[in-house]
Amino acid sequence: MNGPNPQDTRVPDGRYRVGYVKWERFNCYGTKRYSVTCTITEDGEYFGLPLYRYYNEPTKAWLPRTHNLWLDYTALIPERPPRRFTPESFLKGCEVLAEVVTVKQQTQGRKRVEIPEALWYSKIDNFIRITAGSPPCMRVRP
Repeated sequence: MNGPNPQDTRVPDGRYRVGYVKWERFNCYGTKRYSVTCTITEDGEYFGLPLYRYYNEPTKAWLPRTHNLWLDYTALIPERPPRRFTPESFLKGCEVLAEVVTVKQQTQGRKRVEIPEALWYSKIDNFIRITAGSPPCMRVRP
C-alpha cells in the first residue's frame, strides 16, 4: 500500500475543526482510492496534527448517492454535486467540522480483526458542516 501514513495521528474520538491541505490518488491492494489530508485548526494540544479521510475512487461517470464522497459533499453543500468533482472542489478554502474516530480493526481477507493498541490511529469518519470560509464550488464566477 502506498499513500499517506495514517499512524501519524491519534486523538480522542470526537468532533474537530479541520482545514483542507490536499487530496491524492493512490492504490491500496489493487483498489484505487482518494486520500484527503486535513489538519486540526482549533487551538489546543492537537492543533496542526494531520487527519485523513479516505474514499474509493469513483468507477463510473456518475456517483451513487450512497458513496461517501457524495454524502460528504451534500453534508457541506446544500445542492446536488456536479457530475464530476474532487474533494478539493468542496473542501479547499474552508474550515470544516469533522467527526473523528479511532481505527481499532483492520481487514484480513474477509474478516475484521483487532489490531494492537499501539497501532490504533485516528481518521475522519465524516464531515458535518462548514464552520468558516467558502469552497470553490460555491464561489460566484464573474
